[in-house]
Amino acid sequence: MGVAKALGKAAIDLGQQTLKGFAKKGYTKDLAPQVVKSLTDHINITKGVDIPEMETMFKGMKAGDEVAYESFNDFSKTLSAADQYQSNVDEMTRTVRGYTRPDAVENLRQLGGQTKFGKTARTIQGPVPPRLDDKTFAQGAKTQEEAIMGGTTKFVKGDDPFQIRNYAAGYAPKGQTTKVGTRKTTGRGITAEGNTRKINEALATDPNITPEETAEFGRLMAQAAAEGMDGDHIIEVSRVANAVRNMSPERKAAYFEIMRRTGTPTGNHPKNIQKLSKEMNQVVKPAQIRALDNALRGMDKRGKSLLEDLLGI
Repeated sequence: MGVAKALGKAAIDLGQQTLKGFAKKGYTKDLAPQVVKSLTDHINITKGVDIPEMETMFKGMKAGDEVAYESFNDFSKTLSAADQYQSNVDEMTRTVRGYTRPDAVENLRQLGGQTKFGKTARTIQGPVPPRLDDKTFAQGAKTQEEAIMGGTTKFVKGDDPFQIRNYAAGYAPKGQTTKVGTRKTTGRGITAEGNTRKINEALATDPNITPEETAEFGRLMAQAAAEGMDGDHIIEVSRVANAVRNMSPERKAAYFEIMRRTGTPTGNHPKNIQKLSKEMNQVVKPAQIRALDNALRGMDKRGKSLLEDLLGI
């Protein structure tokens, strides 16, 4: 075996060897097979540069450390986005041959643009998608090119969320980018105030939540991630956050007091968490929420209450 081939095999085996070592230390006994595979692939791709940080994180989780749980949740989301990106690339490879717009295909293959400094080159190789089916920010794209290659219409440049419109149109094959309003980021974007999701979670969580409940919430979220699933808020944090955002401190305190008395946990309370598959949480449930919102908006246009509508009045 040549030196280069041996080194290549060692690099490929690094992920498996590392995960075997983690398993012996009891770090991975609760991880689902697909999560172990994602971790293995990550180590092989990065050549193990963050193995020490990963081990520190797993040690903390084994010890029940709240910060370690949160770190694992964030890390698993990054791995999930990377897996989804590769899945999108595989799908693009299968479908792009059926795309019949030669002018758009050729322009999209370039993916660069003409500036006064010359033509910009694409930085991500591979086939381009015939359409952008993902309408969320879940891919974590930072540029228009990353969004296109990830099969999504959304990306965050700097602190500003953008979306791609009219993708693959003859006059603008790469589509046109426009800034997304804060309201349209569905509570998951980055705004001038900071990370919208974390802001909403803080607003929606009872200020009297105990340290033990906070720790249990982190443990349940990490457990869901370890099983290859999503920890989902049963009562949406964005809805509660919008309800209390402009309340006076007195009214907000009364609101959470009512929630406690009625046994209705909100925000990052461990009893407000359920495990859902990634498809159910990231595709099906958002579609259901949008349908509900559209129905509620439609009620306003009818000029009658839901009861009147049901009674045919």
